[in-house]
Amino acid sequence: MDQIATMYGRLMLKYFRPIEGININPTLPGELNFNPFETFSELTVSYGTSSLTVMADPTFEIRNKGSVAYIPGEGESQTGNSENPLIISPLEQNKMYTISGAPDAGYRMVWKDWSGDINRDGRLSREEVDNLGEYEANFDRKTVAGNFFTYVPSYDHPLIYYSFEPKGSSTAKGLVSGRVMLRGRNILNLSGGQDISSDKPLMGISLDINGHTVYTNEKGEFEIEHSDFRSNEYHNIIITYKGINYTGHVNVNAFTNIVINEYDAFNPINFEAHNLTDNNSVIDFRIIDNRDANYRFRFEVESLKQGITAAKAIIRFYSKNGVVKNEPIFEVTPQNGAFTFDFNPSTSGIVPGDEMTVQFVDQNGHLYLEHNAGFTFKKNLDTFSLLSSFKTPLKPAVDLVGNIDAAFDLGLAGKAEKYLDKTGKKGTEWTIAFGFDKEWENSLSDGSKVDDEKDGENSKNPAAEELKDAAKDNNMSVVDKSVNQKNEEKKSASITSDLKFGISTSLYLRMTVDEDPASSGYGDAYFEEMIMSAT
Repeated sequence: MDQIATMYGRLMLKYFRPIEGININPTLPGELNFNPFETFSELTVSYGTSSLTVMADPTFEIRNKGSVAYIPGEGESQTGNSENPLIISPLEQNKMYTISGAPDAGYRMVWKDWSGDINRDGRLSREEVDNLGEYEANFDRKTVAGNFFTYVPSYDHPLIYYSFEPKGSSTAKGLVSGRVMLRGRNILNLSGGQDISSDKPLMGISLDINGHTVYTNEKGEFEIEHSDFRSNEYHNIIITYKGINYTGHVNVNAFTNIVINEYDAFNPINFEAHNLTDNNSVIDFRIIDNRDANYRFRFEVESLKQGITAAKAIIRFYSKNGVVKNEPIFEVTPQNGAFTFDFNPSTSGIVPGDEMTVQFVDQNGHLYLEHNAGFTFKKNLDTFSLLSSFKTPLKPAVDLVGNIDAAFDLGLAGKAEKYLDKTGKKGTEWTIAFGFDKEWENSLSDGSKVDDEKDGENSKNPAAEELKDAAKDNNMSVVDKSVNQKNEEKKSASITSDLKFGISTSLYLRMTVDEDPASSGYGDAYFEEMIMSAT
């Protein structure tokens, strides 16, 4: 054994040597770039604490004309000057840090992000830039003026330089103006891989520009003029939207478009829902409704930034008027990499027109923007009589094939699912068809031609128009041809409320879903046209 140990020790001395030339990314120390020596390389990794360093720019002669400070919401304040850098540690990724400058009279502050300057000589050399690798493009090297500097770190060891410059005697006012927009899309579009993002202006939101507050107008635009702003320089801007702060830069005397990316931190993917009451069947979001059933939603999340993970998802429901419902609100933590929650729309008080949002919280407790799920709850057919759909402002007429001229109740409530198709026109048109010959039934549902080549003036459905023309002309040959005479599933209906007896019927019913959010019937299905053969 001793001989084996001695031989192993010699091998270790021969092949295991200190490694030279390891490139460590200065902003992301967990990323190393090195080539192993021959066959074996021994690498010992020690982990430190992340930090934000704020120090006087060594390339400026005027460095001792003031100081800097960081005042956290909780805990002790920290200060720094030209001799003592301000170091904030540990550092939270994606948290907003505001550094205050206190220049001497007659001076003002300028700042810049010089992360990657390893030797801290104030100059980013070629080697230092190369060490940053692909991440160099993520740093904004603009020099920003103002007595406040706001920074949101995305890396472990950012470095901020500050310096002082004389204010001068000029009283000329500079103009800061621009437009704030939100770039977003709903979760279903994102999860489905559809690139349907759009930019919409943000109205009435608060902006802080170097200590000056201004609000956006109905076009998302803002404008402020002040002697603190000098031509051709940049200033920090803090944008507060739905309780969440965003940072950016604005150029004085140049209109600036500022775009907030709704999905800047997390992407929800593989978003799906199942009906547990119906054998875990997959729910088509185009036709999701508020039935009395147990639904299960499931989705995964991918992080778009280093060092943050989605620790929690908050699920909320909103009315068609945009008012959040107090119940239910779900707070879901991931299990095996997926977020899952169950709920019953009917018992939870979900009504037609309600929508769902998802908001993520990272491991540090920071909230991110809410995302609209991308669907609207429809009204479940089982929860109301089909006759209610006839109370419509759209069309008062009912076309009947046969000699029936009376009020009737089809009695389909609770039985319609077997015959109901909600997928027409992207979920905005519902049809029920039964009792007809299969070819006619398909044509009635999808609008394809059967025998007659003409298009109807109202429904643009040739099969429906041919049956209605047959009714007007009392052409029973067309009726007999369209009806499946052997169908044993034809339903019975009641003729008037007083006279009830069975009749064999074939039915085609088309309804339109109200998609106007401003309408009182938003999410409801309304009668559009009906054809019934009674024999």
